[in-house]
Amino acid sequence: MGLDLREASKRGWTSSTDTPTTTDLQIGALMRIADASETMALRYQELIDNREHWRQEFFRIANQNVILRHQIAGLKGVLTRLRKRL
Repeated sequence: MGLDLREASKRGWTSSTDTPTTTDLQIGALMRIADASETMALRYQELIDNREHWRQEFFRIANQNVILRHQIAGLKGVLTRLRKRL
């Protein structure tokens, strides 16, 4: 049999002796289902990785925001002390 079972399972076959058997078509269909499942799993993993990246980025920026707020508060305190001296 010279046809790829995946390709053969996509075609509509009539009963003939030189065409793939029903079992061959079922195997080809299962191969296509397995390929589709693997593709979906890859996309799902990409989504999980993307979510984790942005989650880490959020926490990095949130921590940086806290540090900058403390710096601003400290600088405001310095300004207040300098104004009181004048």
